Amino acid sequence: MSDITTNPYYKTFKTLQDNQYAIGNTTYKQRIAKLNRLKKAIEVTYRDQIKAALHKDLHKPGVEADMTEIYQIIGDIKYVKRHLRSWMKLQRVETPITLLGSSSYIKYEPKGVCLIIS
Repeated sequence: MSDITTNPYYKTFKTLQDNQYAIGNTTYKQRIAKLNRLKKAIEVTYRDQIKAALHKDLHKPGVEADMTEIYQIIGDIKYVKRHLRSWMKLQRVETPITLLGSSSYIKYEPKGVCLIIS
């Protein structure tokens, strides 16, 4: 059995695990800034590299890569930016009679880290 630290994805996954709680405590503005950086990276910085990889792996022409991959992700980022504030709000729920005098809320938080390799 090989040592887990020789896995090329171990360092990346470990970094995600170590920062999962810090990411969950980011503010609305910080999350929007991250989404804007991701959008810029996809649209401007790495667009040609993404298209080249799609052409090499799947033989997708550049226009098809734009339409089916890049524009789809950009659309998803825009959707998340429009809805993020409402997703981050506390959702007030009914408080049981046994906790009279207090308030109850649901706060949605990340459950953990997932590494998807395909």
